[in-house]
Amino acid sequence: MDQEWSRYMKLGVVFAVAYPESGNTEEEYLKCLKKVLCDTELESVEITHIENPDMRKKVYGMLKQANVMVAYCAQPVILGKKLNLNALDELERKNAVEAVKTCVDEAYELGAESLSLASGRNEAGVSEKAMDALVDSMIQICDYAREKGELFIEMEMFDYNLDVCRFIGPSLRAAKLAERVREKCTNFWILPDLSHIPQQWETVSECLKNVHCYVRRAHIGNCVVKKDAPARGDKHPRFGFPNSAVGINEIKEYIELLMQYGIFNERNRPALSIEIRPMPGEDPDCILAGSKRMIKQALR
Repeated sequence: MDQEWSRYMKLGVVFAVAYPESGNTEEEYLKCLKKVLCDTELESVEITHIENPDMRKKVYGMLKQANVMVAYCAQPVILGKKLNLNALDELERKNAVEAVKTCVDEAYELGAESLSLASGRNEAGVSEKAMDALVDSMIQICDYAREKGELFIEMEMFDYNLDVCRFIGPSLRAAKLAERVREKCTNFWILPDLSHIPQQWETVSECLKNVHCYVRRAHIGNCVVKKDAPARGDKHPRFGFPNSAVGINEIKEYIELLMQYGIFNERNRPALSIEIRPMPGEDPDCILAGSKRMIKQALR
């Protein structure tokens, strides 16, 4: 693919994953965020929950000054608090929906154009009821987001039986969810992540064939699925990590298909967000730079 990739996409980064030390102190957070925002190759950044309202105002100011596209990640909130949007217990599901609505408020406060989230755990024997519950939860959240303004709501696909074990999940199930929610909510989308596709036991082409009509942007990263290997599961190791499931060929196929389906295009230039986490002893700046080099190499 010999072309200027920046004509078709905005390269971005999932901030809290790329710089895990940013969660140590507010000073460290702002220092790391400034690094990202001063990198002119990065035109998009994904931010998650910030507890301190004054800190949120500071971050919002930096994001506006840097003129970047902003996305809000509710996944850490959902996973960290063990929220279940497809819970069959109505009180548990109501609490999860209300927590995500708070994330929607914060997304607007930070100037985000989208909010991505994760479903609840995948449990055997309840898939039909869980789907009904999740559809209802997503309609509530999408309606709430539309009442406040314009915010895209995106369900990210995860593994369903390997590590975090989310209900969404397999790409066919994700497509079914999107089809049902879209009957009432046009602001609902599916978010694919290259690092999750091998954990879904799918090929890149299989996954994107099933969900491409519900995709507006994408995550890109690496994973290990080999049993008993270091960093197995949803750990997001760097490209080139031992036993990697994602390499040059997978990156190339992923981006080429996203372009063929018209998701990456010159008109909208959607975000392609790098989601790579430095392992212990690795340098976040070097890992991010290496990720960008790997993507550029795949696009040559």
